[in-house]
Amino acid sequence: MDEVKSKRGEPIAKYLHGLWLHAARYRSYSWEVRVAARAILILFFLLVFPMREAHSLGDGLCHYWGILVGISDFCNQNIHDLTYAADDIIALHDLLVQDERWSDSRLTVLTNSQASKAAVENALVSMAASSDSDDVCLIFFSGHGGQANTDLPPYDEGDGVDEYIPCWDTNLQDYSADILDDELGNLLGQIKGKKVVLLDTCFSGGHIKSSSKAIGQEKREAAVTTKFLSKPFEYGTGMNEKDDGFVRDLVRYLPEVKDAHDQSDIVVLTACDDDEVSYETPAFGHGEFTYFLLLSLQSYDANGNGQVSVGESFAYLDPALRAYNPTVTPQKYDSIVEEVDIVQQITNNRMTVIGHGDFNWVYPFNTHFKKRRAEYIYSPSQLGPAGDITGLKLFVAQPPCMPLGSCAVRMTCTNISSYSAPPEWTSGEWTTVYSGIMTITESGPVSFPFSAPFHYDGTRNVIIDFSFSNPIWYNCGTFFGSYSEQYTMIYHARDDDTYGEPTTWAGISPPPVRDENPPDAAGSYLDVELEFAAPGTVLSSVPQITAVTSTATTLPVPDIPIQLNLSAVSPDGTPLQYQFYYKAGYGTPEWDTTVWQIVQSWGPVEGATYYLPSGNCYLVGHVVPSGETWETGDPQGGFNVISSGPVRITNVFSDLTGQPAPGQVIRFTVDAVGPQNVALQYRFCYRAGYGTPNWDTSTWQVVQDWSAANSAAYTFGVSGNYFLLGQVIAQGEIWEEGDLQGGFNVVVRRAP
Repeated sequence: MDEVKSKRGEPIAKYLHGLWLHAARYRSYSWEVRVAARAILILFFLLVFPMREAHSLGDGLCHYWGILVGISDFCNQNIHDLTYAADDIIALHDLLVQDERWSDSRLTVLTNSQASKAAVENALVSMAASSDSDDVCLIFFSGHGGQANTDLPPYDEGDGVDEYIPCWDTNLQDYSADILDDELGNLLGQIKGKKVVLLDTCFSGGHIKSSSKAIGQEKREAAVTTKFLSKPFEYGTGMNEKDDGFVRDLVRYLPEVKDAHDQSDIVVLTACDDDEVSYETPAFGHGEFTYFLLLSLQSYDANGNGQVSVGESFAYLDPALRAYNPTVTPQKYDSIVEEVDIVQQITNNRMTVIGHGDFNWVYPFNTHFKKRRAEYIYSPSQLGPAGDITGLKLFVAQPPCMPLGSCAVRMTCTNISSYSAPPEWTSGEWTTVYSGIMTITESGPVSFPFSAPFHYDGTRNVIIDFSFSNPIWYNCGTFFGSYSEQYTMIYHARDDDTYGEPTTWAGISPPPVRDENPPDAAGSYLDVELEFAAPGTVLSSVPQITAVTSTATTLPVPDIPIQLNLSAVSPDGTPLQYQFYYKAGYGTPEWDTTVWQIVQSWGPVEGATYYLPSGNCYLVGHVVPSGETWETGDPQGGFNVISSGPVRITNVFSDLTGQPAPGQVIRFTVDAVGPQNVALQYRFCYRAGYGTPNWDTSTWQVVQDWSAANSAAYTFGVSGNYFLLGQVIAQGEIWEEGDLQGGFNVVVRRAP
């Protein structure tokens, strides 16, 4: 059989391919004749290629084959081009090849001028010749879709019309350079194995253009493009009947009788229903269907096998796409009993897109003003289950033309669902998830790298606060948003420094504006994509200090040592290293001029021996994972030791066994000794934002005021870096700067 194939199969294939191209290009015949000729050639392929039986039975190995077709720019200048179809293909290709099962040698990528009808058909014929029944064969089209004005041979359409995919060389006179649904079904029928067909096209509709309003304070209707092609001679066809669209025609021509040697099956996902149109949008920089397809293939492994199947992909993108654009209903046809795995899961984090792309507007980051700030409320119905938010994207229509100085993104949980009138800036515990200089140069999704996660409790609403401050201004930058039934946005912009930096604005200083959109909507919100860490994920290798202990049970004097020990836990098991030091003059004018003295440099030893001078010294220990260096905000803890005075702190410790979850109760204790018959008083407090820009503006919060209790319960509702502190005095005294205090920072950074 192989000898016959080598001597006869190749010349026959070349001859047939030549006839195929001849039928496509010889324009003296009518398009009906050319279509009929090509149908005869397809029939010839059906008779010839089954001769290759030994190959089609399979070799016991599962290979992955792919044909990716994306057409943004068409040869005919009278056909309106698309913007992102070719980008869809490149993005899918780049995602697939991260899985070693997908090789460029078995992937055919056809974009724009590469995607002529002959090239697409040749790729399908080649796939049929190369693959076998053990393989997975993926075919993805992104581009225009159309509906003919008649039922073409073999006259099998219940609604009297055929659907088609225009290729790069399509024309407006006939269908000779289009792939009709019947033709594609015939070609797919020759491919053995499991066929996966993904169609980001539509079959009816029109072209929607954006309004021509200039960029200003008004909202602009978002520009979206339908992926539909209509030819001048197509008239009176209307929408096709339900259940008689592209998918039905594809599967109609697949083998219906299967035996042990014929395992051909197919699963088809489409961007919309038979009577709907699909869209591409600058918000995503992709077709809407493709964008959610890419998200699903990265992350949605529902059964936990480390793979994302076609069924799992659809289970994510179907509700996600319908939530974003309620006018489309993605469709699935699946004749394969088992799951067809497509790629290895890249991340097990959950991606949630909030919004509909209703409009684009200047908030939050248009640079027409030097300073801007905006708050947005998001509800549990938008956010989904509880979890730690570890990433955020917003969708840019026009990028700002300058960097965003002092750019900050902050989050907090709240019980309010709508801003009152007149509104006030939100006060409370903010978690700063991003702070820095942000440069946005392109439209589409823009990611803000988080410096710390934010814990969402799953029950309350979440406020996301965006702000920046620049020394100059220039009017550019718009961002996609959506309308809301509640008043879910407040904002303010200005050019002067009267009220300081935007992150310090409070109450009605300056007065925020509540966004209102009568008569059809109340407020609005910014479209965002949030990334949630998988439950139980350790979000950081930062160690957690659990206790600082010492042997300071007597008043220290020179040459009498004090042992200071630091207890810490590594979240991921990484070995830890410690450093110990002190500074003299605590609580005195000399504090500002003295320097820290290293007692023991970085090493694995958890304690150090101190020989202290007289006076008031503050003892501190640092801890970091081995191989790293300590930075501001990393774990540290200690307390001060006074050589004169009756009271001494000996230990500062907690009941922590690792990084706490938001909402977890932390018991914090201070041990101290004093003279006989002298009662001690304790006060406990904390301060948020340790190691972040928020530290300078945050204030100490009292958890438990002066009492005889030497421990207190702390609970933090949001993730962040907090410094816990205990203070001690003799009963009847008033605490003053320099009196005894000690503590350490607690990093609330992991999922419950």
